[in-house]
Amino acid sequence: MGQVIDAEGWRAGYHLLAAISALGGIAAILLVGRERPKDPSPSGKKAPAITWPRFVQLVRRPAFVLMVAGMFFCNVPTVLVSSQLKLVLVESGASGQFATWIISVYAVGVIIGRFASGLALDKCSPQAVALTALGLPAVGFLILASPADQSWLLASAVLLVGLAQGAEGDIGAYVASRTFHVSHFSLVYSFLIASMGLATAVGAVLLSSTLRSTGRFDVFLLFSAGITIVGALCFFLTGRGGKQPEVAQPLEAAPSL
Repeated sequence: MGQVIDAEGWRAGYHLLAAISALGGIAAILLVGRERPKDPSPSGKKAPAITWPRFVQLVRRPAFVLMVAGMFFCNVPTVLVSSQLKLVLVESGASGQFATWIISVYAVGVIIGRFASGLALDKCSPQAVALTALGLPAVGFLILASPADQSWLLASAVLLVGLAQGAEGDIGAYVASRTFHVSHFSLVYSFLIASMGLATAVGAVLLSSTLRSTGRFDVFLLFSAGITIVGALCFFLTGRGGKQPEVAQPLEAAPSL
C-alpha cells in the first residue's frame, strides 16, 4: 500500500483498498451460503427481556465493571496505532520506507494474535490469557518510547502491539460468555464495544494534548504502557486471581460476582 501511495498518490491507494474490500466481501457472501441459521437458543425459546431491575443487577456486578473498564483502558492507545504509527516509528529513527514495512508487520501480528488467543483460550484460563496477551503492548510501547532505534527492536515492538490488537476481541467475547448468561451476552458485549469507541475518542484527545505540549510521542507512549497494564489486570481480576469462572446463570438465579 505504501508503495502504491508513493507512486500513484493516496487516491490510488483508496482505489486499491476499495477493490480488496469488494473482493473480500464477495468471498464472504459466497462462503456463507444461503442456508438459514438455526435458532441459537437450546430450548428454542426467546430470551427474556432485560428489565430495569435486571439491568441494574447486571451492571452492579464487579465482573461487568472490570470488563468494561479493562476494554476501555486497553483501547485508549488504539488511536496511536491506527493513525500515527508511521510517525512514531520515524521519530524512533526508522526511515519512511522501513516504517511502512513495519506497519505490515503490525497487520501480521493482528492475524497471529487472533489465532493464538483463540487456541490459548481453549487450553488455558481466560484470565491468564488476557493478562499475557493484553499486557504485551506495554512492552512494545516502552520500546517505542525508548531511545532504541534498532530495526529488529522496532519491528518486535510493533509486532507485540499487533498481537494484542488481534487478541482483545476474542478475549472480551470469551470472558463475557463465560461470566454472564448467554441470554445477556449481546447486552454485555455491546457495552464492551461502546467502551472501545469511547476509549478511541479519549485517546485522541490525550494524544493531541501531549503532542501540543511536548511535540513528541514519548509521553503518550509511556502513558499507553501504564494504562494497558491496568486494562490487562482488570480482565485478570474477573476470575478472582485467574480462576476459571463457572458458566453464569440468568440474573435471577446468579450469585453476585
